[in-house]
Amino acid sequence: MEPVDPRINPIYTPAGTVPKVYGRGQPGVKELPTILTPRGYMITRWSPTDEERQRILEGEDIYVSIQNGGIVNPMFVTIGPIDWNTR
Repeated sequence: MEPVDPRINPIYTPAGTVPKVYGRGQPGVKELPTILTPRGYMITRWSPTDEERQRILEGEDIYVSIQNGGIVNPMFVTIGPIDWNTR
């Protein structure tokens, strides 16, 4: 999967949401484009390859790995955008 710019139709995001790219200019680190909402959500967007889409269609599960030093923050995964104004 590749990270892609998560900016979506502004109707789905609260006023004050701003874009931020993590890892910019860090050697050996892939840039991670995000949007940050005033309520503390950091939203990323990922585009599966055709092969990954086929594996999902065949029932393969999606795994999310987070390197966080032992502190796990609440998170959820969606398929497609949702209305973050209600979150």
